[in-house]
Amino acid sequence: MCRMRLMKKLISVLLVLSVMLSLFVPFDLTVFSAEGDAARDDSIYAFVYKIDPSKGIDRNLELVFQNSSAQDPGRVLVFGPYSDFAGTCYHTKTYKYDSNSNITIDTQNQKNPASGEYVPWFANSSNGWHISKVTFKDKIAPTYITGWFYNCQNLSSIENIENLDMSYCEDMAYAFYNIANYDGNLEKLDLSSFDTSKVKQADYFIRSGNIQTVNLSGMDLKGIGGYYNIKKAER
Repeated sequence: MCRMRLMKKLISVLLVLSVMLSLFVPFDLTVFSAEGDAARDDSIYAFVYKIDPSKGIDRNLELVFQNSSAQDPGRVLVFGPYSDFAGTCYHTKTYKYDSNSNITIDTQNQKNPASGEYVPWFANSSNGWHISKVTFKDKIAPTYITGWFYNCQNLSSIENIENLDMSYCEDMAYAFYNIANYDGNLEKLDLSSFDTSKVKQADYFIRSGNIQTVNLSGMDLKGIGGYYNIKKAER
């Protein structure tokens, strides 16, 4: 009986101490923040690494997107890290479509960035030639992906594309234009995870002579343009 009373007193003391401790040591809820939150524009970083460190850059580059500026110390960095690109629209023209799907330049809403402006890993458009792999290491949610993979004609693989959260994206024009046209062996591209509900421009967002099938089943491109010159689209 005495032992039971002693246990009850001990429990009461521990409860009082825990309450007092919580008053002096604020509880930080941020440690329980969702790990699945996608990085937004200014928190997205891009790196370009060599795939095979013993070779040159010719068709030997991997473009990696992640949510921190920390470089992978075990890899050979060629370009980057790049930041502040995912909130910028690298788009020189906008288009509008009439009821017969004829395309004209929408001069009223035309954007005019600096001549020859590309996403930063393309100092000039020919750099895309050497990128053969793209990896979305972490979840990212850009506002624009215009021209991100423009002219990546030797692109052979895209890893973890489901980590590209498109639910905030407004412009995806030319994003996959001229990909895997030359030596890339990317035969199928699954874009079914793309939420295009906020996309306003998708002109020529994909063009490829080698990709056999593109899965567009989750996308709604009505009234905003769409895919261009692909062999088969799965809807």
